[in-house]
Amino acid sequence: SESESEGVESGQTKNRLRRDISAKMSDFTSIDDTVTVQLTDVFSREPHNGLTVGVVPEAACLTEAQQQTIVRELGGIETAFITSNESSPDQIRWDWVDTENERGDAAALAVAAHALEPGEQAVLYSETESESDTGSELGSRRINCNADSSLSVQMDTPEASFTEIDYAAVATQLSLPAEALSEVGRSLSPGVTQAEKSFLHIPVVFLDSLRTPGIQSTGISKLCQQYETDGCCLFTFDTIAAHSTLHARWFDAEGTELVAAPVAAVGCAAYLRMAEAVDSLPGTITIEASHFAGTPSHLTVTVGDSMAVGGQVVTTLQGTIVVPSDDNDEII
Repeated sequence: SESESEGVESGQTKNRLRRDISAKMSDFTSIDDTVTVQLTDVFSREPHNGLTVGVVPEAACLTEAQQQTIVRELGGIETAFITSNESSPDQIRWDWVDTENERGDAAALAVAAHALEPGEQAVLYSETESESDTGSELGSRRINCNADSSLSVQMDTPEASFTEIDYAAVATQLSLPAEALSEVGRSLSPGVTQAEKSFLHIPVVFLDSLRTPGIQSTGISKLCQQYETDGCCLFTFDTIAAHSTLHARWFDAEGTELVAAPVAAVGCAAYLRMAEAVDSLPGTITIEASHFAGTPSHLTVTVGDSMAVGGQVVTTLQGTIVVPSDDNDEII
């Protein structure tokens, strides 16, 4: 009958559609259209702490537009793309995308965690055009993988100097008790460091004074404007972990808290060496940070003729991601 014929034809059409969709999905998810990706937590021994960094180990085939799409999908602050390490085992070519600043220090450590074994070192080369204020190319980083699997990256040495502050006024700006600043200020004056970024460093007596919601972002912003710095570091020698040298909270010029900021950590170490405030300097200190931001981190800073910052790196996710289309010609 006519109705039976229409039913058969409809069923055949549905089957063809299913086959077409299945074939397209098979093409879409073929191995040629995917790349391996990782999420790592830098400056932490424990998963889900520290600074989250994405890593794409085999990224030579990706265009800049495809990299940007993968960055958005992974959602980390920094994402590293390894483009080649075939020319030499101690030379790795890479690139990175940083959604907050242009340095990519944590991304460099994540690359090294993927590529190096304990005791190895390498130089990471990038075509990213970026230079520090001291003229060194940020695209070239010397990385060490230590015997305990911790990693460190060489940094520029900041210049450090003391500065004067009005403790009562600053305490009011930050909504902190004045004695939290003035008591330690009698023996350790605040300071300013300058390298790629400049920071105002203010010591605080006890850890309780650094707890949220005591720190006011508007006050931090005003301080940075007043002292013409890119950020502010509030720190105390009253630490959570017994092995830590100090506990720090770092903020940018807008008053936003920075998670595990290597540049700020190096600045803090340079200031402490200048102030002769820590017996282990020159040498190594451990800075704990970001606990009040919910991502506890531990950064190790080595101070000598040169400076390096590093820590542990742990992989929290590994899988594949579909390579995005590279539609640069679309008009929106």
